[in-house]
Amino acid sequence: MVPPSEIDIHVLNEERQILYVLAAHEAKHLTPHQIAAFLRDDYTISLTPHVAKTHLQRLAQNRAVNGRVVKGKTGRKPYGYRIMQKGQDILQDKQDIIITAEAPYDGRRRFKNRISNLTGEIIVHDPYLDESIFGWLTGLRSTSTKNIRLLAGGERNRDPFFCDQAKAFAQEHNINIEIRQKKRETKGKIHLRFILGENEGYSSDASFKDLGKKDSEINLQDKSNTKKWKQQFEKQWATARRIFPPQN
Repeated sequence: MVPPSEIDIHVLNEERQILYVLAAHEAKHLTPHQIAAFLRDDYTISLTPHVAKTHLQRLAQNRAVNGRVVKGKTGRKPYGYRIMQKGQDILQDKQDIIITAEAPYDGRRRFKNRISNLTGEIIVHDPYLDESIFGWLTGLRSTSTKNIRLLAGGERNRDPFFCDQAKAFAQEHNINIEIRQKKRETKGKIHLRFILGENEGYSSDASFKDLGKKDSEINLQDKSNTKKWKQQFEKQWATARRIFPPQN
């Protein structure tokens, strides 16, 4: 998370100060002086080495360094670690996203920003996939993404315009795209809609074309879950019919 303008960390409450210090310390195991420079350069936050050292000492006293927790006599996790658990997702903007029909703009914007950070080959599954998926993928960095595979359901025929849009998107972004459509009788159908990158991805309880039309939730899929969903994807990809590029 990079604030839009420089922040004086002293105006933040103590929990926020600790979170930023933890973010810097966890990133590279930095010294207090290095933390001050790291926060200045990467987070545009003004922090003195003395304040960083004070927070690190408190965290060490609470036995919560580098996320390794030793429970105290009370059985409760140390104060600093509880704060880290509470706020780490906020700092990294990896919380689940709720997109409401009444106010869809902010949720849609946050989700599109998340997608833009995915790296490696991108795979997409959505039974009701249509050309609107390319609007979600426009932010992908072409330097880290060269291949996209889209797996659609067999419940309906795909509009030719879908393939036309795929061709235009591939040419404009210099990305290889392949689209396949599952057979209607495919066993063990995947119902979850997801967009996955190399090590993480996002799932949705609604089709991507409907995000913002109805209340929906976007969930982060970690490395372990991403691997599992990729395995399921590959099983159905192997038997699906290719619709783009057109077969000779």
